[in-house]
Amino acid sequence: MAERDVVCWTTMITACSQQGLGHESLSMLSQMLGDGFFPNEYTVCAALKACGENKGLKFGTQLHGAIVKKICDSDVFVGTSLIDMYAKCGEVVNSKEVFDRMRVRNTATWTSIISGYARNGFGVEAISLFRLMKREKVHVNKKTIASVTMACGSVKSLLSGKEVHAQIIKSIIHDNIYIGSSLVWFYCKCEQYSHAFKVLQHMPSGDVVLWTAITPIVTRLC
Repeated sequence: MAERDVVCWTTMITACSQQGLGHESLSMLSQMLGDGFFPNEYTVCAALKACGENKGLKFGTQLHGAIVKKICDSDVFVGTSLIDMYAKCGEVVNSKEVFDRMRVRNTATWTSIISGYARNGFGVEAISLFRLMKREKVHVNKKTIASVTMACGSVKSLLSGKEVHAQIIKSIIHDNIYIGSSLVWFYCKCEQYSHAFKVLQHMPSGDVVLWTAITPIVTRLC
């Protein structure tokens, strides 16, 4: 293209990021900055996603310092992307600092911090944040439920996991394959195999994700 603007750059950076081409996405961002264009919030979100997927902590931190601080406090999407990036790079303290600074938070924001804690082995903290999310009456989605269920399993908190399971039964998401898989995994971690089989009975059959979750049960019983 003879003429490029911020929209063109952002479209290409986002496309690469969504297709898992993180290195290409970040390379384009560098070119964009070199050409004198300042990224908008959509560009930043795509770049932060690429940093997280590629464990590009140094680039993500530089992006945070140079650009994101100007808008992350007021833009919920940029702030959430920043939380997710730090968590995927293993920097949960930085994730929580961004979370605490944000004036506006949505379901994705809460889910990102809960998922980040759970992914990095801080199951107790993830469960505590989930309970706070519920007290503040923030809407919970499927990813939130799957993340907190994994957190319960990681610390073998049977009571907390059963509370989450009870909430799932009351909702319309009880047959979601990823939530079902996380429940199976949770009950296996807590050595509650009969409960795991009960969950399986209500799940669609023949799914790779589900059979991956079943593997511990099969190993146990063989």
